[in-house]
Amino acid sequence: RDDLVTGVQTCALPIFFFEKSLLFKNRHKLQTSSPSLSTLLEKDLKLLKELLESYFFFDAKVTALAPEAKSSSRWKQVIQVEKGKRYIISDFKLIFPEGPAIDLRKMKLPLKVGKTANYNILSKTQQSILEELKNQGFAYAHLDEIDLVVDKKKKQAYAKQEVWLKRKYFFGPVKVKGNELFSYEDIRKLLPWKEGEIYRDRKSTRLN
Repeated sequence: RDDLVTGVQTCALPIFFFEKSLLFKNRHKLQTSSPSLSTLLEKDLKLLKELLESYFFFDAKVTALAPEAKSSSRWKQVIQVEKGKRYIISDFKLIFPEGPAIDLRKMKLPLKVGKTANYNILSKTQQSILEELKNQGFAYAHLDEIDLVVDKKKKQAYAKQEVWLKRKYFFGPVKVKGNELFSYEDIRKLLPWKEGEIYRDRKSTRLN
């Protein structure tokens, strides 16, 4: 497989491509004269282009070379890739439409300004932001998809994340029902939070 897609030796992108490649999955059924060959090849070229863009190679070009006969029943299809320059993240802004803004600058987010990225890093960045917001009491915070603006002249990408906080939650009074063995005070001492404390999922799950 290593010589079927040329020009993308960096990163694990070829592995992801062959996992989804329609040509590769149907390689034992197809002949160069098969009517479906051009359709599958076109879909594979589109897939490879999308995978390259997910790694921030927004100028990448993919070209299918002419099939190369290996024998009367075997042939080889090579896809040539010109990656171009990998874009960097030049800016990342957090927008709080409902306000107030929460300072998350101290967080060590996977997405780094001035560095390259990929869509997996964007996803992990969202997970990190949500986890931090929940730790601060915003249990039902919601994130829109990261808005990515690509500047092909400067070879840079600008990322914007809208954050919807809803409301902040706190632990309220504790009521104990159905207990006849232990006093309220003894049970209360076992709880990992205090009334009025910021609600955190990880504290409530420690009861289980």
